[in-house]
Amino acid sequence: MGQKANTSGADGRSEKRIAREVPVDIYRQDEPIRKERAWTENVSPHGARALVEQVWRPRQHVLLISPKEGVQLRGQIIYSQRLTKTRFAVGLLLFSRAEAWARA
Repeated sequence: MGQKANTSGADGRSEKRIAREVPVDIYRQDEPIRKERAWTENVSPHGARALVEQVWRPRQHVLLISPKEGVQLRGQIIYSQRLTKTRFAVGLLLFSRAEAWARA
């Protein structure tokens, strides 16, 4: 698993993204019992792109937890992109800074 930075530019991002696979649990804020185990494709201090199997709606508020990285933050789904019949990629905006990902 290599780490490749994607700095700001034409995509309008102000923080670099690091290609990094991190196991995370995503909880729906309105249904805290319901969670999904996912893997990130890339991360930044204020966001991530994760691969999921459930349908998530943009603007849906979530809790993202990664015990391995020491990350437990609230955020929201920014986009959901269908990849296959049963796989999606979601963009997550984190409301607080993920310090573990800022040092990556």
